[in-house]
Amino acid sequence: MKTDIHVHLIPPALSPGADVPALGPEALETLCRSGGAERAVIQGWPFRRLEDCQVQNRAILQAIRTRPDFFRGFCTTAPGAGAAALEEAAACLDAGCSGIGELDPARQGFSLEDPDFLKLCALCEDRGRVLCLHTDMTVGREGGGRAVLPADCLRLIEARPGLRLLLPHYGGGLPFYALMPEVARKLKNVWFDAAPEGCILPPQASDCARLCLGADRLLFGSHLPGPVFDAGPCWELPEEWEGIL
Repeated sequence: MKTDIHVHLIPPALSPGADVPALGPEALETLCRSGGAERAVIQGWPFRRLEDCQVQNRAILQAIRTRPDFFRGFCTTAPGAGAAALEEAAACLDAGCSGIGELDPARQGFSLEDPDFLKLCALCEDRGRVLCLHTDMTVGREGGGRAVLPADCLRLIEARPGLRLLLPHYGGGLPFYALMPEVARKLKNVWFDAAPEGCILPPQASDCARLCLGADRLLFGSHLPGPVFDAGPCWELPEEWEGIL
């Protein structure tokens, strides 16, 4: 099924800016279908406050309950909130979310070595769920905050080989290191999405990533409703992901 793995549904009171408009589920579905998607996965926005994450998660759960034929959802949480963040994530997985994310160390103020973040990783491992970790396309240009770069992600992957990871925005460039066999064999539980972040990529970018990774490791992501840098027409989700969603 043609699936957009990376869209956002943000309640109006929480909209982070004009470039990320707040749309209702019906409007978001119409927008996704116009790009060829037959299904979309709502990623939580990485709010810093747990209270905002909870409001976001209720909106996601409502969308997947009212439109289960089209929407799936991940839940967001605020690792800095400690045990309460873990409880929120576990409750959302119990309620029907397919994974945890999108989490963002730069926006949310945590590191990939923080014990509270690693507890969320362990929760995903225990449940067989996917964790979506924001990665930055900041090499060669200015970026805000402490960017999560390919080397950071690879250290996490090496430390937790059983963790299923979704690294959006081309994993900040990590797929291209998969040309090295010693990197490629560490990525068996890692997927990437093709939503450009903050830049326009050439049409051949997805073909280059597939050449490095293999055809089933790059998923379509649009980052609708914005900011959007065209990822092209939606494509089929690998069959392995049918069991994940």
